[in-house]
Amino acid sequence: MRVIVALLALAFTTSVLYAQSARVTGARITGAGIYEQDGNLKTIQDKNLSSGRRTEMWTRLVTATTTIPLRDNTLFGATFDVLGSPKGANVKLRAVWRYPSPGIVNPQTSAATFTDDVSVNAVIGGTRNTFYMDLGRSAAQLPSGVWVLEVWDGNRKLATQNFTLVPQ
Repeated sequence: MRVIVALLALAFTTSVLYAQSARVTGARITGAGIYEQDGNLKTIQDKNLSSGRRTEMWTRLVTATTTIPLRDNTLFGATFDVLGSPKGANVKLRAVWRYPSPGIVNPQTSAATFTDDVSVNAVIGGTRNTFYMDLGRSAAQLPSGVWVLEVWDGNRKLATQNFTLVPQ
């Protein structure tokens, strides 16, 4: 009898927790283009990324475009709404960047990377959810062509935005 009571208690607790957890139903791209920094910069070392680091900062869209010049220190990306409930809930999403051939070549190892995948926090119904790419100080060494940004919730793709990077 104790086992049955314990299992029923576990089932009830799990259903209550599930009902209170955030649920992402989709994402909608609301802006894409060139951004500039609009707040504090935080650099995080991340050996899983082609650059070895990622940055977190507030940004703002300055030019709406999907054609991006390969220029040093250019920030580009997309702002998106996370759809779901409850509004204001924090969720962990993934930004997947896909690069054209020959990929992004690590100068230290000569290994080419064709995809970067990073987890970030987003807010359901938030207005400042942005995934961006910082071309850094060596933009001329990056591949021109179509770069693809995908927004994922676990194994479910929510949105896609293409950018065409052109040499300067």
